[in-house]
Amino acid sequence: MEWFFYIISFVGIVFIRGFNNEMNLIGFFSAFVYIIIELIGKKEHPLVIVNYFMMTSFLIGLIGIYFNWNPIKNDDIFILVFFSFFGQYYLIKAFKMD
Repeated sequence: MEWFFYIISFVGIVFIRGFNNEMNLIGFFSAFVYIIIELIGKKEHPLVIVNYFMMTSFLIGLIGIYFNWNPIKNDDIFILVFFSFFGQYYLIKAFKMD
């Protein structure tokens, strides 16, 4: 029943905001991800959720890489992995403590 109301809420957002080329889908999908994290965050360990999130982001990112590839510098790889892991880990711990 709760998922039904989540879907109604998102459909309401689309109707209010309008669906056009200027719509920011990143914020829309981020909100959806945070709802999922909040739902499973109380059952799963934060490292499990971070692992799911990073694997899903990697697979979805492969689609974007196909259309718009920019090489990553070697110095940026460490920063990307380090901050994405710890940022996601502590974000999930915050959701879990809420």
